[in-house]
Amino acid sequence: MSSRGWRWWRALSLRGRITLIATGLFAVAVICGAVITLFVVRLSLTHTLDAGAVKTGNDVATLVASNQVPNPVQATSGGVVGVQVVDAQNRVLRASAGGDFAVSMLSTDQLHRVRGGARIEITGVAAGTDEQLRVLGVPV
Repeated sequence: MSSRGWRWWRALSLRGRITLIATGLFAVAVICGAVITLFVVRLSLTHTLDAGAVKTGNDVATLVASNQVPNPVQATSGGVVGVQVVDAQNRVLRASAGGDFAVSMLSTDQLHRVRGGARIEITGVAAGTDEQLRVLGVPV
C-alpha cells in the first residue's frame, strides 16, 4: 500500500489509534462470543431433545417387551414428533398418531445406522414432512 493509503492513520493521535484498535478487537470478541453462544445453545438443545427421545424410546421399548404397546403409540416426553416401532425387516408394527402406519420413515440403510446407535437427520416424503427430523433408535 502506498504511503498515501496510510496518511489517515498517521494523522490520528495515539489515543485515536488505540481507540480504533480497541474497538476492532472488541467487535471481534463480541462476534466470537455470539458464535460460541449459538453453538453451545444448539448443542444443549440437541442434547435435551435427544434425552427426551431416548426416554420415549425406552418407555415404548418397555411396552413392546411386555406386549402392552398401545395403538397408536404415545410419545411420553416433550419434543418428540413421532414414534414408529419397526421389526427386523423394517416393517412398521406400531406408530404414533399422525405417523405413517404402513411405510417406515427410514430406508434399510438408515435403519441399520440407527440400530448401530447413530442419530441421523432425515427430510422428505418418507418422514411425512418437509422439515428436518432427528431420528434415533432404542433396541427392545
